Amino acid sequence: MEVLDLQKQLEETKQQIEKVHEEEAKAEFVNLPILRGFTEIKKIFDIISPYAFICGGYARYVCSPLQRPIETRDLDIYTTNPNNYQTLRDKLMNYNFSVKHENEISLTFKDNENFLGCPTVQLIKPLKEGRVVAYGTIYEVLSNFDFTITRAAILNSEECIVDSNFCEDEKHKQLVIKTIHCPISSVLRCIKYSKKGYWLRPKETLKLFKDWTERDEEYRNK
Repeated sequence: MEVLDLQKQLEETKQQIEKVHEEEAKAEFVNLPILRGFTEIKKIFDIISPYAFICGGYARYVCSPLQRPIETRDLDIYTTNPNNYQTLRDKLMNYNFSVKHENEISLTFKDNENFLGCPTVQLIKPLKEGRVVAYGTIYEVLSNFDFTITRAAILNSEECIVDSNFCEDEKHKQLVIKTIHCPISSVLRCIKYSKKGYWLRPKETLKLFKDWTERDEEYRNK
């Protein structure tokens, strides 16, 4: 009986901690209206909504304050849990989506003639490894994104949720780093976004150097 009571107390404590973390995460985000691009994804949005949400580049595009925001060719979909990932994967297959490419991070589907105008659908695999979190609540997933300008998700047909500094950084096309999973991959992503027209302040570069020097020798020798 005492063991069961202890387990119950531990579970309640865990839930309370998770609730506090989510409330802290919510404080980092604000809502913005969708300005463009929802019509093209409405059909796929309606399919995924019970199981997942759209984050990243396309969410940035639809609510960007820029008159001519940088477009993206991919639609990144994150599920709330591993079971929903499998359910949604099967559901997309039932809608005649076929896999174009698969790696350890995502499933990329071929363009579907029944979803004309929709960007390439990428279903992100539900991973939690080291510092990487690729499933959970919108807040859990977005809090794990690297740049303020990519910390965006589509809530419904009218609104997105974005980092509180999203508008300022998107207006100036500047990369501000919030999370570093791996300094090397972060450098590569900075290069990728620089080619799209974004730029990195020197102090943001220093964040990458600082993270690298704080890693242990075993990590740096991989």
